Amino acid sequence: LCPDDRMNHTRVVDQRCEQMLMRGLVKETADLQLNGIFPEMATKAIGYRQTLDYLNRDDTSNDEAAAFDAYIDDFTTATRRYAKKQMAWFRKDKDFCFVPVPLLQSKTDRVAVTAQEVMRLIAMSRDDYEAELSSPKSQSAQTKKRNEAQGKTMKFYKFQRHLLTKGSAELERALQEAIECSNRMRSKRKKLDGVAESN
Repeated sequence: LCPDDRMNHTRVVDQRCEQMLMRGLVKETADLQLNGIFPEMATKAIGYRQTLDYLNRDDTSNDEAAAFDAYIDDFTTATRRYAKKQMAWFRKDKDFCFVPVPLLQSKTDRVAVTAQEVMRLIAMSRDDYEAELSSPKSQSAQTKKRNEAQGKTMKFYKFQRHLLTKGSAELERALQEAIECSNRMRSKRKKLDGVAESN
């Protein structure tokens, strides 16, 4: 599946990052770390990695709001970069079929149109599918070409908050949760440092 509008897709990616924060990513990360059950591999995953960096930061002289803002920027930037790399990787794969997803349509219409195209492809014989995939005039080839061309406009993308906006109750709740989690992490580190010094 390939979004038909990379600029709008990037906004969707940013919104999903903000939704993850609103749904407790910071608390989940802190709980896993504090309970010693954080899988090593997960600490490198986008989202968790930035959250751990935020929670384990040494520099606590900055105000919490500025640190949290920088964390949101890091998290959303890393996620956007990963999405960009995925698309570049898919474009290099000649066997990858690009099915356009019309982002500006309602969710119901978007799902219906996309499902209809997937069903059309599934109903094809293998030979017809291969011919479609190799044709420069196919919908897949045209979608791939448009996606690549839209990359030139992406340098003009400016990150903008959609849900965790300045002064919003959502931002305040997420910030308070982040402060509580940061304090829990600092407290645990101080205890561990005290035990290490006494030994």
